[in-house]
Amino acid sequence: MSKCFYLYCNTFVFMLFAVLSLHVPEADAAPGDSFRSGGLISTLYAGDPVELKGLVGCGKKGPADARVKMVMFTDFQCPFCKRVNETLDQLLATYPLDLELFVCMNPLPMHKRAEPAARAVLAAGKQGRFWEMHKKILENMTALEDENLNQYAGEVGLDTTKFKEEYKTTKTAEEVERQSAMASALGLTGTPAFLINGEQFIGA
Repeated sequence: MSKCFYLYCNTFVFMLFAVLSLHVPEADAAPGDSFRSGGLISTLYAGDPVELKGLVGCGKKGPADARVKMVMFTDFQCPFCKRVNETLDQLLATYPLDLELFVCMNPLPMHKRAEPAARAVLAAGKQGRFWEMHKKILENMTALEDENLNQYAGEVGLDTTKFKEEYKTTKTAEEVERQSAMASALGLTGTPAFLINGEQFIGA
């Protein structure tokens, strides 16, 4: 299973480069047109279709007018999520104007510390350190107890008192649940799982 999924990730990488290099819409197309017409529309859009309201709580990188919009659902105890994240960093560096990336939480039930890790990343995001904590946790996936997460909060420059408060709030836990429910509603039950311009790419 692990070998097959690793091969899948490599296939995904090549497919994604092809999407970005060959299938970017023409210049006269409105930014995001293909995304709005894709499978995300009923779940992620509410009211004004220009605003991705369902993704407001997710991490975001890249310009809002990017031609390719990608949503990744991740689990911080999933080794494949860590592997593919390195590729995503390369893609963002290679296509800084063409790719907008959203990272949403989908902690799986079998990974007991994935949900606390997700809360930690969202709590860090409240202080503008979503991506710093995201990276720190991926680098330390085998050490995700509360004391570890508190230590990482200090290492990425957070006010640790505010972090602990945000980490423990019901609101943060509910946001993790909301993002996870969004993945379930889309039929994305494994991680990492992706939507690229509204099209699903599922690895498990």
